Amino acid sequence: MDSRAHFDLEFADLREELSRLHSVTSAQVRRVVGRVTHAHALGLSRDFYEAVQSRPRAHFYLDNAVVAERLQAALQNWLETLFPKERGDLDEIVRLQLLVGSAHARIRVPIGLIMYGTRVLRQRLYELLKQAPLPSSQIAQAHAYVSGSLDIALSAMTAAHMSNLERNTRADEALRLYSIGKDLQAERERQRAALAEWGQNAFFHAQFDDAPPGGRSLGRSEFGLWLLHQGDVIFSQFREYPVALEAVGKIDEIILALAAQEDRREALQGLKTSIDLLARLVALLFDHATGVEGARDPVTQLLHRRYLRAALSREIGLQEKVPHPFCAILAEIAGAAELRARLGEEAADVLAQHAATMIFNASRSSDSVFQFGRDRFFVIRVETTQAEAQDFVDQISAVFAASRLDIGGHVLRDLSLDAAVVEYDGHPDPRNLIERAEMIIRKIRQARTPGRP
Repeated sequence: MDSRAHFDLEFADLREELSRLHSVTSAQVRRVVGRVTHAHALGLSRDFYEAVQSRPRAHFYLDNAVVAERLQAALQNWLETLFPKERGDLDEIVRLQLLVGSAHARIRVPIGLIMYGTRVLRQRLYELLKQAPLPSSQIAQAHAYVSGSLDIALSAMTAAHMSNLERNTRADEALRLYSIGKDLQAERERQRAALAEWGQNAFFHAQFDDAPPGGRSLGRSEFGLWLLHQGDVIFSQFREYPVALEAVGKIDEIILALAAQEDRREALQGLKTSIDLLARLVALLFDHATGVEGARDPVTQLLHRRYLRAALSREIGLQEKVPHPFCAILAEIAGAAELRARLGEEAADVLAQHAATMIFNASRSSDSVFQFGRDRFFVIRVETTQAEAQDFVDQISAVFAASRLDIGGHVLRDLSLDAAVVEYDGHPDPRNLIERAEMIIRKIRQARTPGRP
């Protein structure tokens, strides 16, 4: 079962559980709990954030004033949706929990903080229900309704949180592997050469009866030790790795047996076959480790957009350790749609490639450059203030404007870039930076061509 199907099944199960809870709770109890919650939603929201912000490290996720204002209003809406005055829309209730859980995952709020806040809300609601117009016989039912609703909501949020966290983790790992790809390529060549050298020495020593077999052990060689210790870090998740380790053991068994054999031709043939197999396995393991499928755009060779959030999240995460300014830059070829219509797709791709190469070459090795669309590019400019990032944009815009390109018989002049520069303002959600940059680009387009999006 794929993750999407599993997620849909989880949604259906939680909806059914919530439906059962509503059916065993009297309408009067649900109405009273709903009215109490709506009447005190603002106070409950304040209590929640006061409690949560008192926890260690919570300030990193909740200190930002803009986020706190938005989250406080969002929590009021969440409470009023979870505990409706009248019969609520169960699909909408569960869907809201999934959206909230996804948001928590994006800004990487620890699930422990959410669980603590939920316990605070539960206790406050219990206290408020003491003054509710309910007979004592229904107080226990009201408590069960509150507790069950919060538990189901927390389960839904946790499911969404974990699903998004897994995707973020996969993207983080893909980005990590991509970023060290050049090192892995160099390591691949070193280990290929080390295995080949060991094989040559093994065949040479096989010609002499008095050669000490222990000294020729592949497992104790430079290659064998690397595969056992460093290979475990890089390859342990791939099914070919234990097969490669077994191949090393088999080769050492052949080497040990050589001394007792007079006719070594068959054994040497087996040795060659085993070494060739091991070489293919190691090559395949390196392919797995370096082959981040679809990591780069096929036209521009820039990192694909799907790794952008992971990169932004990583940069935002560094703020907790070492606060430093950084900026997001979104640039697009001005009038790209018209140029594609006039030049054709192939010629327009050449222009996009030219722009991407220019932006990438102007960027520092510490920056990250992404393909954001067919004619759009996103740069994470680290250790840079807004003014410094704007200077960078002005420089690349000037270089691009000075370009004279002959593409398919079309001589392109007066090219320009539309660019947005936004500095990180403390908002923990990486999507915020992207949305701010996109909003600026839309305004630039509208100013250039009024009436068009």
